[in-house]
Parts: sequence; C-alpha cells; structure tokens
Amino acid sequence: MTVSNLRFASDVLGQYICSDVAYLNEGDSSKHFSQFDFKLHKPNGVIADTTFTGLDIKNLESAELAPGGATDGTVCFDTDGTPGEYQVEYSGGFFSSPLTWTTTL
Repeated sequence: MTVSNLRFASDVLGQYICSDVAYLNEGDSSKHFSQFDFKLHKPNGVIADTTFTGLDIKNLESAELAPGGATDGTVCFDTDGTPGEYQVEYSGGFFSSPLTWTTTL
C-alpha cells in the first residue's frame, strides 16, 4: 500500500486535503478496502473522516481485492486550509496495526 501526493484541493463545495492511495494484494486471500479505512490528523488536533467532493478525481471505491490484484484511487478530507503537519492514518484489513504517513503542507 502507498499513500502519496497529499495536497490541498477545492471546488464549489469546499476545501479539501486529498491523497492518492494504491493497493497491491500480495496475500493468499481477498481483502476488503474502502475510503472509510482512512482518517486525517490535522494540526489543530481534529481527527477527520473522509468526505465526498465535487472534484474530478477517481475516488477510492469500497470493494474486495483478490490475491494478486491492484487498485488505486483518491481519498479526501474537509479542511480549512491551515498549514502544518498532517497525518493520514490507515486502519483497514490489509494490516493488523494502523499505519500513518506524515506530511507538512
């Protein structure tokens, strides 16, 4: 799994922080994945769930990934555009413990 390209984005509905996500299932069984496996830790201490946007992006779907399968998409979170350190946390079925990626925007 990779999480990359954390960035600010906006549309007529609001402001967001979005990140690209890619999965590769190297296991022996299917694994569930979803945009709802992610949370964003903001500089002000708020931990946000993903949101839907009006952006022209490939949203990460909710589905099963077969052994050897690969997929990708984008997850977004509401934001007010505050600069600082952000952490994307993954707590899904691919790993037994949460993973985090940290970026300063």
